[in-house]
Amino acid sequence: MSPSDHQLEDLYAKAETVLFFGHEDFGIVPVEAATFGTPVCALGVGGVTDTVVDGVDGVTFPRSDPDDAMRALQRCLATDWDHEAIGRRSAHFSVECFLERAGAWIRDAAHARELDIDIDERAAERLGFGASRIPDRNGTSGGRLSR
Repeated sequence: MSPSDHQLEDLYAKAETVLFFGHEDFGIVPVEAATFGTPVCALGVGGVTDTVVDGVDGVTFPRSDPDDAMRALQRCLATDWDHEAIGRRSAHFSVECFLERAGAWIRDAAHARELDIDIDERAAERLGFGASRIPDRNGTSGGRLSR
């Protein structure tokens, strides 16, 4: 039986830390914990590398190894965390912030396109679009974006 949303919120708010062994693309658990100012002790892989900053809002450990996890948990429990700062940092992952950043990127891309400036291929690669480029106004500068 899973806890209700209210019970889960209560658990996050009362926890000293959250131990997270998951390997997820994003990893919502660390962000949910941080929303309540709760630091996270997490396996430093996958989405955790984007959502947990070691020493800022949690502690990461490199391998799924009980000894590594225990050392990280001890460090996490021994740290005097700024719980309000952890909660503020979690706002970076809110829907509002995501939409703001995505909108800024779209406006920048549209502006570059209006000026007939090609988006750097390396930037496209970092966004997961391989070596493709954003086409110019005539659709002739490199084809469609493809993943």
